[in-house]
Amino acid sequence: NIMFANRRNLGTTSLKLLSREAGVSNKKFLDDLVNATYGWHIQYDIREGLNRGVKTAPTFFVNGDIVKGKPTYETLSKAINEALKKVKKKKPAKTVAKQRA
Repeated sequence: NIMFANRRNLGTTSLKLLSREAGVSNKKFLDDLVNATYGWHIQYDIREGLNRGVKTAPTFFVNGDIVKGKPTYETLSKAINEALKKVKKKKPAKTVAKQRA
């Protein structure tokens, strides 16, 4: 939540400070973060989330669709079941039968 709340200010220095504030104490991770080993991953993920309509953290997706409502067992199960129904409605891909010589 800290990262998402500060998503407009996520340079490597601020990422390191926010990570510490969130409780990250692993020195190697923090050093790698400053050296941009992970920073661009985080920035990419945040940008992708914003482009897909993420407004809060955590946000869940099922088959690319955002799950609306609180992430409870019921809402996630419903989203998964709806996705499975959509998949079952699609016709299976045609396969080419192997010809015997």
